Amino acid sequence: MTIPTPARLRQQARHLDHQQRQLERYFGRMRSGRALLAYSQLGKVHFVFSDGTHVPQAVGYALTKHPQVVVVDPPLIAGGLAQTFRFADEPRRTNRE
Repeated sequence: MTIPTPARLRQQARHLDHQQRQLERYFGRMRSGRALLAYSQLGKVHFVFSDGTHVPQAVGYALTKHPQVVVVDPPLIAGGLAQTFRFADEPRRTNRE
């Protein structure tokens, strides 16, 4: 195992900061009322906002895991990804609460 250099650590920190800013930007769009829609095409999941704005796949998956993003419609296929997500004022509850 190699020890990361200070330059590499700075690069990783910049990358994580960029990802966090990107996620916040998209989450802000959901707060303003846009729904996040998921669909499958050629075996790959794509995400788009209700206004037609494309959402990167990694960001879409991260948004669906946020506690204030709730499922509007259940998935068509059991165990599959739901198709419509919205921002909720109250965080969703889990079985552990």
